This record gives sequence, structure tokens and C-alpha cells, in this order.
Amino acid sequence: MPDIFFRESARLDALEAVDFLNQRKQGLGDRFSTLLEIALQQIGRLPESAREIAPGIRRALVPTFRYRVLYTIETNRIVVIGIYHPSRSTDDFLA
Repeated sequence: MPDIFFRESARLDALEAVDFLNQRKQGLGDRFSTLLEIALQQIGRLPESAREIAPGIRRALVPTFRYRVLYTIETNRIVVIGIYHPSRSTDDFLA
């Protein structure tokens, strides 16, 4: 399984999502974190299984939540470039 590397902005996206969800309901962000980890494991096992939304950029879903994981596949690693809710535009990630 290839290594998964997070851009700093993607790491911050994940932390912000956890904080936001925990503010909405205690423990919800923790649940999101667990399901995000499951999504990342799936990406690691089958990196090409997610839909390609732009050349070289794939989008995977976080189970139960509407959040998406955007990533690229490099030779020896997967690079997570963003984690976002669909109410947010992907333009920032695709530019």
C-alpha cells in the first residue's frame, strides 16, 4: 500500500471538519475522523477506484458524511490535496 501524504491545507481541512462537527454534536467529529480513516485506507488499497474529476485528481467519499477527499496518485505515494463538504467549491483545489 502506498504512503498517504497530506498537504498542510488538507490536514487543516480535516481538523476544521472535526471541530465543526464536534461543535454541532459532541462526538460527531470523532465519528467523522474514524470514517475518514476508513476512506483513506480504501484509497490506499485501491487508489484508482475513485472517480477522476480532473486530469490526475480523484475524489473519494467519506462514508455517512457528505465530505469528499481529493487526491492525486504519484509514483510511490498518494497526496491528499483537500477534504471538503460539497457546499464548498472545488475550484480552490483544482486551480
